[in-house]
Amino acid sequence: MNSTQDFWDMLAGKERPTEIDGQARAEARCFAHCLRSGKMTLAQVCETIGVSESEAAALSAFVKVHPEEEVIILSAIAFRSLVAEKLEDLLHGGWIFLTLITG
Repeated sequence: MNSTQDFWDMLAGKERPTEIDGQARAEARCFAHCLRSGKMTLAQVCETIGVSESEAAALSAFVKVHPEEEVIILSAIAFRSLVAEKLEDLLHGGWIFLTLITG
């Protein structure tokens, strides 16, 4: 990846989905490490990953003024959702629990 635009193109589906999947998984593992090490609570992680209603409203207003940015905004939101999904997979897969008890 050579530029920010390459990243946005990738999120918009113009690149290999497996690369996006891998990046979302890597970010989820970083959050998992924060949980495991006690640096963040699950609530803090969920708040960081998620898009609140007020943020969604602000982004919607921004897109109305700058419709050319819609694909970037939607791609970023989709990526956040994918990170949440990957973290949920780690949580339900027992990876967090196992690393918490085994160190």
